[in-house]
Amino acid sequence: MHIIEAMLLPPEVQALAEQAEQLRRLDQSSPFPDATEKALRKAYRCVEDDLRYLAQQTAAGAPIDYPALLGGDRDEKLAAMLLLAKYTLLDMTHLSREVLDCEYTHRNLAVLAEILFRTDAADALMRLFLFAQENIRRPTLHPRLWQNVSSHCLMLLTMMERQHARVVDFFADNKMAFEQLEQLVSFTHPAMIDRLLEDCQLRRRRGASPLDTPDYIRLYEQSCPDVPVKGVLGLCAFVGAQRLITKAFDDADMAEVIHWFHSGSALAAGEVLEQARTKLSAKMRVSFLASLIEQEQAPSDERVAAVICELCQINLAERPENGIGEVNRLLFETAMTEDEARLKLALLAVRALFCVKNADTMLVLAEQAPLLRIAEEALYCMKDYRRLPAIEPVVRCRPELRNAYFRAQQELQEVNWLMENVWTCEDDVLAQSYIDRLMALNAREEMEKIAKLAERKGHIDALRLARMK
Repeated sequence: MHIIEAMLLPPEVQALAEQAEQLRRLDQSSPFPDATEKALRKAYRCVEDDLRYLAQQTAAGAPIDYPALLGGDRDEKLAAMLLLAKYTLLDMTHLSREVLDCEYTHRNLAVLAEILFRTDAADALMRLFLFAQENIRRPTLHPRLWQNVSSHCLMLLTMMERQHARVVDFFADNKMAFEQLEQLVSFTHPAMIDRLLEDCQLRRRRGASPLDTPDYIRLYEQSCPDVPVKGVLGLCAFVGAQRLITKAFDDADMAEVIHWFHSGSALAAGEVLEQARTKLSAKMRVSFLASLIEQEQAPSDERVAAVICELCQINLAERPENGIGEVNRLLFETAMTEDEARLKLALLAVRALFCVKNADTMLVLAEQAPLLRIAEEALYCMKDYRRLPAIEPVVRCRPELRNAYFRAQQELQEVNWLMENVWTCEDDVLAQSYIDRLMALNAREEMEKIAKLAERKGHIDALRLARMK
């Protein structure tokens, strides 16, 4: 049974729980094209150590020998860097800079551009310029993104002295690039740009001289899948985030892992939960999940809800009757909130406790929960356990629960009436209407009895009943 169905959630909590389940990524299916994801993972593997080394050297203020860094794998690494730069730019069109994934990829982009410049990879910068021009009208959170990329690529190209002849050919043959270069002349390096413009004019008078394609560009073209842009937004950032989260787990840097859960994208937060499932024991995982929601700055409701669902899953797997003490404590404390803004989370926590048949805790919540709605939900859980009489002393001590208690009584009376009619009804249509009402009342035990009867009596739709199993 799906964990949300097991909880018998109130309607106002259902949407939040579904968002939490999407974040948990339990189906393990990637939302991205497989070919593109494989290409980006391969590219990251190719240059990941180099990017980390560059970050360390830069932080230390140490000199960097860029050509030596690439070594004999120059073409493969340049192709990988160009691919990562392209998809990083796409991610930046829709990811906020406050999202940790975007912060890291933006930092990587600056490093990649520096490497391409320092290793005289003029054709890579040309490709990035043309890519920016192709996307100049694409909607983006950062209105000047594509224009800034175009200008930066042009400026780097103008300063590539060892590639001067090739750069001249590019500007001479590309009207759009030439016109933008003319606009830049008054802003920076006027003498250098004037000389470049003059050489472009001379080159145009001489006529065309087709550019040959460098080996790293050929490798890039072979590795770059042809897929719709919309389907890959966020992919490069996520692949990078996934590798950083893996490293943080491997290094036991739990502060960094928690930072990813709080500040990363939804995909990154889901990756944190997934890796915790596979890399931590049940006891360590409970402690880790507690640390995710006990921070001074709590994560979003959706992420707290995902943690509640994780705790519920652990309870069901480890001790389906009454649950584990520490898990129950976390759920109980969430349910005992005084903050109305956290009501949905508290309701979700109550139902997570319901899953492990923790009736004793329900009695405490009904009596002591600061929010009346939580006390009422605990009462409804007792009704769903078919143990409503046990809560009568609490109702006498807390009179504001009387209305909820009477509603619960009426629902149980209706369930009993419906069951009597289902057993005796000979009209298939009328019997199905009784069953539909039982489903609406979440009469789980009664529906299971009817489902068994459905195996013997043909006038009840067993397929519809199966939805309640």
